[in-house]
Amino acid sequence: MGIVQLNQIRSRLDSEIGPKIDMSDVKSGVEAHRLSRGLAAFALMHLVDLQAPAAAAAITDGGKDKGIDAIEIDAENSIVYLVQSKWSQDGTGSPALGDVLKFIDGFRNLVNAEFGSFNAKVRAKESELLAALNNPDVRFVLVFAHSGQDALSSEAQDAVDKLLAEVNDPIETASFTMLTQAELHNALTTSIHGKPPDLSVTLFDWGSTQEPYAAYYGQVEAAEIAQWWKKYHVKLFRQNLRQFLGDSDVNSSITSTLVNEPDRFWYFNNGITALCEKVGKSAIGATSKKSGDFTFEGVSIVNGAQTVGCIGRAVDEHPAQVRARLKMQDSRCRV
Repeated sequence: MGIVQLNQIRSRLDSEIGPKIDMSDVKSGVEAHRLSRGLAAFALMHLVDLQAPAAAAAITDGGKDKGIDAIEIDAENSIVYLVQSKWSQDGTGSPALGDVLKFIDGFRNLVNAEFGSFNAKVRAKESELLAALNNPDVRFVLVFAHSGQDALSSEAQDAVDKLLAEVNDPIETASFTMLTQAELHNALTTSIHGKPPDLSVTLFDWGSTQEPYAAYYGQVEAAEIAQWWKKYHVKLFRQNLRQFLGDSDVNSSITSTLVNEPDRFWYFNNGITALCEKVGKSAIGATSKKSGDFTFEGVSIVNGAQTVGCIGRAVDEHPAQVRARLKMQDSRCRV
């Protein structure tokens, strides 16, 4: 990724979202603020399937935003999306530790219903947020969108992991996702509205059943699953009640197995279950079930969000080690 991809993202923000964003409160640095706000709106369009006007209306960026640049409340599914966004003019780097810590503190203020410390844009959502906070099924999805190319620093990631461990004890309530330039650019090349993603998948040692519903099962390379995560992130989990929850004790164990003992990964994880709208299979190798090339349209992973997210994060955080081990050990996951 680089300046060409960054300019393509900027072009989408300028043409589709920028004109719909309220900038009346900004007196200086208008263009930089418009791009940053546009990035927050674009993240919601990608993750929640909002149209541009609704995504622009979710913007809370401004003085006393406490690091929360956009809020979208999906009352029907009991999900609250909180976004912080930063636009990097040269498309490099990663979020500053201070920005991440501010976002974390803002989230703590919000879940403690300390609305008096927020600006009017956040307080306008107070009644909806209180209803969400009183809902025992509520889940929070924390999103950091950054037009740079790098993942969070180790210090910032540690702060996020500490927050998730705190919030998800004893009930899993919050998850975190990072959208870097690569994920944002992928959103340009995939539909950000409507149907869930389509996947081309090689299944090893596969089988099928047709009653009472058509179903296919087998093994998939962990490296292939990592690419699903890189390209689609939480769009994979639209019908999953939990999504990816970051570093819980279980998830840390899953990641550790993949990084340190990939030959045991198949035995130690529970696999993945996905629903889809349509299945197709290549005629190549049709007489053997040793491997098969399938296309699954409209995929939603309904069980295994933690497995997918851990695979994706392991490849992001330990790329050389994990890729080398995957190549040597041929690590796979049950589906």
